[in-house]
Amino acid sequence: MDVLQKPSFIDSFYDQFESNQPISPPIEMEDVFAASSIWERWGSDDFDRYLTFYFLDDVDPNHSIIDRLLKDWASQFDGITHGNTLLHKVHQLFSPMVKDSSLHARTLMNIEVSLMIRLADQKGLMIPDVHAYDARDVFVSNQYGVCWPTVDGWQALPFGAMKACEFNLDQFSSIELIGREPQFIYPNGMRQLQAMQVVDPTHFQVVALVKDLFPTFDGLGAVDIIDLVRQKMRQ
Repeated sequence: MDVLQKPSFIDSFYDQFESNQPISPPIEMEDVFAASSIWERWGSDDFDRYLTFYFLDDVDPNHSIIDRLLKDWASQFDGITHGNTLLHKVHQLFSPMVKDSSLHARTLMNIEVSLMIRLADQKGLMIPDVHAYDARDVFVSNQYGVCWPTVDGWQALPFGAMKACEFNLDQFSSIELIGREPQFIYPNGMRQLQAMQVVDPTHFQVVALVKDLFPTFDGLGAVDIIDLVRQKMRQ
């Protein structure tokens, strides 16, 4: 019985490991936001750590930091009476902060959507069902931005862009929408090998794209054709 009650080697190892770990102080509002203006701390390590902790995976318009971020911008929204105008104004004001930040694009987009939703609630304006998105394309790379549904499709403000554009969901293998009702969607369905899209050279969209890209193949080699297709797919 005494043998059974003795800690195992692995238990002893983890106990020793934990006892040698540095103790990180809790992330407290008072520690991070002693400055009179919240934007004075933008880009600082402690502020980035705080924002990442709360906004990497969540849109939270009711978090107290959102009101503090909006405080200095209050006068910029005087006279705005339309929801879409509000979205674009927030994006315009937030874009310079994005350029100066080392935060992950996902965190930044979640903060931007939080600002949009909170401000719309404060002003009593109706806005589209806006979401931050983290989308994986057919080249298995992630794209980020803000998007919302419209009557005939989707619109988006991609990360780093200044103007809204049409948002074609079909170009992605998976999209994580982060907002009031977070969800994953798979525009092309789920398969055992999700990252590998169905190959269909006779699909009408493929045929139309080939005709548009290659009115003639004269003078083009295999490498030229591959490069042109990849450039088109990345647009």
